[in-house]
Amino acid sequence: MDRTIEGYLAELKGYLAGADPALVQDALYDAEEYLRDAVTER
Repeated sequence: MDRTIEGYLAELKGYLAGADPALVQDALYDAEEYLRDAVTER
């Protein structure tokens, strides 16, 4: 498991393969926003 935000997003994208592209895009956007906000708060 990659412990970077980019690695996590790539892994998430793999899990969502075959799902509705709009759902994938929203999930990736939301996850990235959440993770980057969490890192900034530290």
